Amino acid sequence: MANWDVYFLSEFVGSFLLVAIGNGIMANTFLKDSYGRNVKSNLLQVAFGWACGITIGIVVGLMLGGVSHLNFAITFAFIFMDWLKYFPSYWLIPIFLVAQILGYILGQLVVIMIYWVNMTITAKSEESFYLKMSFCSAAKNNNSFFSFASEFLATIIFLIVYVFIIFNFNDVLNPQTSFIFTFIAILAIGLSFSGTTGSAISPTRDLTMRVMYHLLPIKGKIKADWKYSWIPVAAPLLAAIIMGTIFLLIL
Repeated sequence: MANWDVYFLSEFVGSFLLVAIGNGIMANTFLKDSYGRNVKSNLLQVAFGWACGITIGIVVGLMLGGVSHLNFAITFAFIFMDWLKYFPSYWLIPIFLVAQILGYILGQLVVIMIYWVNMTITAKSEESFYLKMSFCSAAKNNNSFFSFASEFLATIIFLIVYVFIIFNFNDVLNPQTSFIFTFIAILAIGLSFSGTTGSAISPTRDLTMRVMYHLLPIKGKIKADWKYSWIPVAAPLLAAIIMGTIFLLIL
């Protein structure tokens, strides 16, 4: 299994940075007594933070020699795009998955250590909902169909943009500066499609963060909303299956 350690390190470190920065901005935005707290007009703040986190994670992961999926929806799409056309072994699939999850966990542990006091204060307040918001996604309404559609369509658009960036059709992007377009694309998706569910887009990240929130030993926190949890997992995976199959046929 060629260079599995390189792929593992790339996915692990990239996923760590993605969550540490991405959920760091969520904590700074939503938790009480944080300098960056802004619960009324936070869309740009959150979208910009996630664009930074994802872009930094991708670039560092690439510098380590990997491919920087950092999101199992991407990995899952490649399975349907004919995995062995792009990677040397199917055994890399669980390595990608485990590395991403471990990176998410370490990144969130850093956020918890930095914002522990703010988390305990928020959990005891009337705004304890925001503590969960700093970990995982949540729907603004109880309509499962439209929440699923939101996650599904956001992931579809994300995967289309991702594939166009990595294949760089007609050599439009300069490889040395393509990360700028990556940043802009992620920022645009966050600003456009996060209004109803927060656009998890990454199934294993949202599920991992929900489990960590469930295990968080802080009194007063609200429940992890397991009834909703299947949506940010199933919708991105379905989008990955569909887009992976389409890409297989056209690429």
